[in-house]
Amino acid sequence: MNDDQPTRSALEDDLAAALRSRAAAVPDTPWHPRVAVRPRRSGAALVAVAALVLALVVVFVVRAPVAAPPAVSVSDSPGRLSPGHVYYSLSVSETGGERVRSEVWQPQEWTGDWLRRSQVGSGAPVTGRGKCLSFNASTSVDPCTLKPGWTNPTPEFLAQAPRDPVVIAAQLGEAVEGVGSTARRPGGTYGELVILVGAARANGLPADLSRALQRTAALLAPASLARNLDGAPGTAYTGGAGKPTLIFDAEGTYIGSPTESFIRGAAVEAGGPPVKLFP
Repeated sequence: MNDDQPTRSALEDDLAAALRSRAAAVPDTPWHPRVAVRPRRSGAALVAVAALVLALVVVFVVRAPVAAPPAVSVSDSPGRLSPGHVYYSLSVSETGGERVRSEVWQPQEWTGDWLRRSQVGSGAPVTGRGKCLSFNASTSVDPCTLKPGWTNPTPEFLAQAPRDPVVIAAQLGEAVEGVGSTARRPGGTYGELVILVGAARANGLPADLSRALQRTAALLAPASLARNLDGAPGTAYTGGAGKPTLIFDAEGTYIGSPTESFIRGAAVEAGGPPVKLFP
């Protein structure tokens, strides 16, 4: 081998030195990584994307469970109404082959304004207003002047009335005699049943007193199975031919007679539909 020829290691050393010299001459500029630039979307593409997002939202809304509206809580009971509510009763009777519909809205204050709406058959409804309207008061007497009692069953009287059927029957007998000629009732069982019907129909009648009135009716008249005008079943009490008949359902609530159906409840205002019917 020729001693004048540089070895491979010497050539590599000379090449490395030359590269270092060349690198030192290059300006020191910062290096930035290359970032891929996405092409801008066209207007049509953006519209398509927005439509897809909207479709997904619609599908989610449709499939999501819909919360039910909160239930209206009505705490009215036969013997106590919610503030501002009024008593409501509906009587449907049949006379001469025609249905007679009578609705009554009674204020919580006995001396307040009452509303009565009646309709015979398909005729036009007739509305009447007044104070202290009573199912039992004679038209010749101002109901507001009558003493509360079985013949004038105000809610206050009904709340404090006795629940013993024997005591009630005795008081009905006394009420038959009346306190004056205008308030006198027919004597005997007929008169007692007439007053009992009025009390059983009264608004503000507590449920326990209604059941006591049924037991009282059982003391005054024999019982039999029957249905009211609408076909609702119950137990009937009647003193005989031509005498009043009362039908109570299984809960001890007065529901009418073979020629009448009767329901009670509560309404938000006079003239409005009932928001609750009492069992």
